[in-house]
Amino acid sequence: MDGRYFEEFVAEIYNLKGYSYELTNNTGDQGLDIILYKDDEKVGVQCKRFTGKVGNKAVQEAFAGKYFYECDKAVVVTPSTFTKSARDLASKLQVTLVDKNELDSILSNLQEYLLNNFFKHEKITEILINSSIDISMAT
Repeated sequence: MDGRYFEEFVAEIYNLKGYSYELTNNTGDQGLDIILYKDDEKVGVQCKRFTGKVGNKAVQEAFAGKYFYECDKAVVVTPSTFTKSARDLASKLQVTLVDKNELDSILSNLQEYLLNNFFKHEKITEILINSSIDISMAT
């Protein structure tokens, strides 16, 4: 799954959790890949599909993007893990981190729903089929 497909996949996961969304431009996105909307909340999401640990830069980008897009919250999502430094910085800046364990938990909670409603969600079906259902580059 390439980077943009991962962004679309994450957006669709949040869509299943009740958020509407818009994807930012591939370039010049000011640190955010997705803007989520639910009720009166606006959440900025930075996606990092890395094989190794995600560092401070991703947290800094999400934090900057939060203010650029005037979001209420910032989130960094990865199918990998975060460095201790990134976790410390995220805690200080109040940026939410979603690593492989949290992502697995979210997907597990949605698993029964997706199995029963798979073809109702055309975009997530397309993403999973085209990516051979491989969201992680690490084994």
